[in-house]
Amino acid sequence: GGGRTMHRVGHEPFDLSSVPIENGDAILFSFGQIDIGWHIDNQLVALKRNLDEVIETLVINYMNSLQITTQNYPDLLKIVYNVLPPSTDVGSPVPPYTGPIELRAKATAILNDRLRALCPAYGFEFIDVYNDFSDANGVLLPEIRDDVSFFHIAPEYYDFVNQKFFEIYNRA
Repeated sequence: GGGRTMHRVGHEPFDLSSVPIENGDAILFSFGQIDIGWHIDNQLVALKRNLDEVIETLVINYMNSLQITTQNYPDLLKIVYNVLPPSTDVGSPVPPYTGPIELRAKATAILNDRLRALCPAYGFEFIDVYNDFSDANGVLLPEIRDDVSFFHIAPEYYDFVNQKFFEIYNRA
């Protein structure tokens, strides 16, 4: 789903019918970083919405959509990956983020808290590396971010995330 926002996923469930899914397979959903980096601030400023309401609507729509997406696959291990801590845009080749870093850090923490809380009720596992990759202010540690986009994790940290995935997979 590269380039999709959590908002879009929440309104357009995926069609997995062309994906060869077998018993014992797992699917991981990773969305929200674009929403945090570029869209939440717009909802608050331009549309005068409340942060908690924006995030609650986003998360409920997202989880409902993921449930619809996976409803025909009862044996599928369903996992939601946390939204990574936000990054400063210093040196980033992508357009600047919207909203102050403090707002983005707060929104990311609230979003992950809601995802973590709702995943079990929807039959999903939750991979959480947020605290492992953030500083005391909830910002992505500079040594962990990649040097291409500045908001993804660097390849040398993939194994850490993979380990979290396989802890869940092996438990299932």
